[in-house]
Amino acid sequence: MKRLVPEGHFAWLPTTVVLIVVLLAGSRLIYLSVQHHATVARATAASVAATFAKKIEPQLQKLDALAARQAVSAKQAMSSPDASLESLPAPATGTFLMSADDKMLGSRSAEAAAAGGIASEWRSAESARPAPASAILGPMRLGSAWLVAARSPIASRGWSVAYADLNDLIADSHLARLADM
Repeated sequence: MKRLVPEGHFAWLPTTVVLIVVLLAGSRLIYLSVQHHATVARATAASVAATFAKKIEPQLQKLDALAARQAVSAKQAMSSPDASLESLPAPATGTFLMSADDKMLGSRSAEAAAAGGIASEWRSAESARPAPASAILGPMRLGSAWLVAARSPIASRGWSVAYADLNDLIADSHLARLADM
């Protein structure tokens, strides 16, 4: 009896099956390795971000504390019934007073442009949704500077605002080391 397929024509079949199985298993292992490395990279990035957030947080708390101290001194200065925010002397460097409707009231003359820009940013931010009494706004770009501002309420008459250059905050918290990692 004659065979339909001569012997030796399928000698390549086991080799081909083994090759396909090895390629499929290898590609699955490569995929799993890439997934594992991505998960590890995400965890490392989250850890680094949390570490550096802890480093800049004290700088932001100092900024908020400065606004709160300025608000307390403004409230004490306005203890008389005829006193107003407009009548108060110019506040400390890096701070200014803002009315309840987010208009800049008192600042040092050298800082008037920055104070006016920050007051405008607060007005713009509150048009979208009201901000809480004490809040931090930023980073915002005014001219060539990136600023962060914190505000604290002065009774119900207005706000005390303290602001700082973002570059200074980053330098003080040593965030530039992030680029070295």
